[in-house]
Amino acid sequence: MQTLSINNVFNIDNDTINIFIMFLLRFIIFFIIIYFIFLSIRYIVPFLIKHFIKRSENKFYKQNRDFKRKKQGEVSIDYVPEKEKEKENKNKKDSDLGEYIDYEDIDN
Repeated sequence: MQTLSINNVFNIDNDTINIFIMFLLRFIIFFIIIYFIFLSIRYIVPFLIKHFIKRSENKFYKQNRDFKRKKQGEVSIDYVPEKEKEKENKNKKDSDLGEYIDYEDIDN
């Protein structure tokens, strides 16, 4: 009586079975590696983003040491528009010219 085995049923030699098993193992190992790569990305990328943001924030504060956080509702104006500067310069020039006298129009 002949024993039943894969070799006898499908007429497959041992080398072919070994090749198939190696292929199957490589396939499984490949997907396990891919799974761990995605799993590590899931945890490592948020950590790297937090680290990058914190580093950028520290660089910003080092460059702007005089930068102070204002309380809510507190207003400070550091910028003077060009028109205001021109008016100030014009007033300075006018004060050098002499006193300004207001006059009224006389209708005939």
